[in-house]
Amino acid sequence: MLLARIGLRSVAVSFSMLLALLLTVPSARSQGIDTGSISGSILDPAGAVVQGAKIVATNTATNQAFEVESNAAGYFTLRSVPPGKYKVTITTKNFRTVVLDDIAVQVSRDTGLNAIKLELGSVGETVQVEGLAPLLETGTAQVTTSFTSKETADIPLNGGFDALTLLIPGVADTGSNSFSNSNGASFSTNGLRGRSNNFQIDGQSNNDNSVAGPSIFLGNQDVLDEVTVITNDFGVEYGRASGSVVNYVTKSGTNEFHGSGFEYFIGSHWDSHDNLETSANTIPRYVENRFGGTVGGPVKRNKAWFFFSPYFDRVRSAGSPASSGSALTPTANGLTQLEAAFPGNSAVAALRAIGPYAIAAGNPHITTDSSGVGARTVVVSDGITTAPIEFAPIERNPPSFFNDREFTGRVDVQLTSKDRVGARYIFQQSIQTAASASPSFASGSWGDVPAR
Repeated sequence: MLLARIGLRSVAVSFSMLLALLLTVPSARSQGIDTGSISGSILDPAGAVVQGAKIVATNTATNQAFEVESNAAGYFTLRSVPPGKYKVTITTKNFRTVVLDDIAVQVSRDTGLNAIKLELGSVGETVQVEGLAPLLETGTAQVTTSFTSKETADIPLNGGFDALTLLIPGVADTGSNSFSNSNGASFSTNGLRGRSNNFQIDGQSNNDNSVAGPSIFLGNQDVLDEVTVITNDFGVEYGRASGSVVNYVTKSGTNEFHGSGFEYFIGSHWDSHDNLETSANTIPRYVENRFGGTVGGPVKRNKAWFFFSPYFDRVRSAGSPASSGSALTPTANGLTQLEAAFPGNSAVAALRAIGPYAIAAGNPHITTDSSGVGARTVVVSDGITTAPIEFAPIERNPPSFFNDREFTGRVDVQLTSKDRVGARYIFQQSIQTAASASPSFASGSWGDVPAR
């Protein structure tokens, strides 16, 4: 609990410093690809192009506005538009104002509005366009698949969001044929090897430099606004790899305060026996709690927004039994025999104090070796005294614990109508207890593996 408080306090301080920095920075430019675009062409009732029409796209959640005018060919493109829902307004003199609601913008994709015909009239008159049919991207051969926040939360992935790629045509699970060590899901895109995949968070590199796969694994599905996967013919702005681009896009705050909370519970309390078990067997204990939430809102309406998310994953498991194999140790009875035969001996005292049976975790007990032999008598001598002592292989089953905590913070600031800056901070710390291989378990020696 103390560690949790210290970690939360440090994250809060870092988040406050990050916010202060963002509010004072004069300008910045993102190096990643975490935006989309809106394009189309403006025509008059006769089908002739309209130059100089004013197109404004307004984010319905943050009231951010993006503006452009149609060119000499009547064409327009609003670039670097953050993902979300938009209201698009088109105005020009001698024509009625056109309003298109609920226009969705996704990362790495162009939302094409095709040709929009204006009607003669005054600017004050409005034409509401509803039910705009989704259009194919005709300006690029790039194939982009986007998974929304709801889809990501509904699919049971247990935190492995890169596994979403396996739902896309042309992507296959490589299993043991990945030709590289890999974090997370091992997959091949259009026949290319696993190392050809490029992983990003908000357009920034998230590649493990030592093996294939992502470096940072986000556990909280409520932090993701969408997961975008590009599987072929992506543009030169991505570079680096020839396989696919997997981009986690994190949520940002809006003009309204909003939040969420969740818990996933997995437990062995009510598990049934498998076909090799009898009713007398005890089902090994396993309990996992994954819980967290989100909160977001305005720092200053229409100007700055924040988003924060805590996440915890706790696993309590009975672990797996581990044997010392052919290695022998004095049994509990053997320790008594040693003390009687060699009183005051420092080595015997050390065995009693810090030997395998001195550590009660995991219920150390006698087992058999590979030939089926358990306890046996071994003659022990200190050069003066000789005594028969009981030795045997030892087995224990220490409990295995896993604790993970993750905090994500994000701040976005609209500096001017054309300039904005955003930053994200991720803190994750975990520890795996009793994380060592046999026969260390059996001898009472194991280590905890922390990660940060």
